[in-house]
Amino acid sequence: GDPDIMYASTGIFDREAWDDQPDHGVGVGVLKSENGGEGWFPINNGIPDSEGNRFVGYLEMHPTNPDVLLAASGNNTWGNGGVFRTTDGGLNWTKVLSDDIFTLVTFSPSSPNVVYAGSAFAIYRSDDGGDHWQQFNKPAENNWGPSGIRAGVPIGAAVAPDDPMTIFVNNYQGGNFKSTDGGQTWVDASRGYTGAKLTDIAIHPNSPAIVYTIGRSGPFRSTNAGSDWTGLAYSPASFPEWDAVAMNPDNPQEILISDGHTGSILKSTNGGQSWVKVFDHPIAGYTCTLEPRAQKCFDGFRAIAFAPSNSSIVYAGMSADRRVIDTLFPARASYGMYKSTNGGATGTWQAINTGLPTSSSALLNIRTIAVHPTNPKVAYIGTWKNGVFKTTDGGQHWVAKSNGLTSMDVRSLAIDPGNPQVVYAGLG
Repeated sequence: GDPDIMYASTGIFDREAWDDQPDHGVGVGVLKSENGGEGWFPINNGIPDSEGNRFVGYLEMHPTNPDVLLAASGNNTWGNGGVFRTTDGGLNWTKVLSDDIFTLVTFSPSSPNVVYAGSAFAIYRSDDGGDHWQQFNKPAENNWGPSGIRAGVPIGAAVAPDDPMTIFVNNYQGGNFKSTDGGQTWVDASRGYTGAKLTDIAIHPNSPAIVYTIGRSGPFRSTNAGSDWTGLAYSPASFPEWDAVAMNPDNPQEILISDGHTGSILKSTNGGQSWVKVFDHPIAGYTCTLEPRAQKCFDGFRAIAFAPSNSSIVYAGMSADRRVIDTLFPARASYGMYKSTNGGATGTWQAINTGLPTSSSALLNIRTIAVHPTNPKVAYIGTWKNGVFKTTDGGQHWVAKSNGLTSMDVRSLAIDPGNPQVVYAGLG
């Protein structure tokens, strides 16, 4: 091929794409240079300027024919894109796969007619260069990956140089996964991989080898102190964002988990092998009708805590989406504290916000909960921008306890189990 000829894809599947503005929403598509990158021009003939088609997040060249390229496109904000193919160096493109937000496309180096494409929903394989495709996913969870694991959004892949059926895929919101049967089934190849963003951990008080954790690739369980992990992301536990996990101190098989966007709490009574939704906030979440949605709707339970001395009593606190808390979105209120007196069962959750502030724009964002080791009516909560509050009557009333704190942004709380008069706060 000509070393002066270069191609570039522009765009990304997520909302942060450069062209993602209310009066744009088109995307730039694919660019070509014929002078080693000194100058560029668009080559989008056949790639529509509607929906997400020109948000091209992945571009691959055929390993032996530089005139053949595949492009993958789509955008969460602007719509499904497709997989496009050119056989004439970008003069013309044809859509060969559609109806998904495609974030990956790659050739097999040893058998270039074997082509893979991918999204958060599924992995696709063509054995004839893109004319026909098979789709592989887990229908109940609306995603792909190993059993119990939500793989995430594929953003990188490598097909084994000597085997077109062996492929590794690396993922945003997930890990690294391997298939040896052309994308039909997957194993976790992430041991030692540190890209997972974890948000919570629960360790059994009397059996510390039993550990649950949760993060952007879902909930996991270990029974040998973290040496091995089992994914627990079975429907309905198949959300793309995760926040909290809590374990019943009297029964390690009983777990509560929450996600960061839908205002839901899920419960398992069999160690995470199956889940039931026990609370669904009536306003927060994907069904929210407030505008702008990105700034006002995505609330979840950031903290959940069983009372150590009475596992029937559970406290849970909601918070706005992390983009409000940790980035430049305007400060806004969330929905505060909730309590169950029946182990978190369906229909037992009640709001408990009396005494919490009502005048701050950031009110009722709960970041952490600590419950007294022997008195289930005594609990502390840490809030975003409003400090620490304490209840001595099981949440019927809250009293500010922030005197001496150097920041009102409280991210963690811990009670000394040997002396409950001693409380530690970690500040943002």
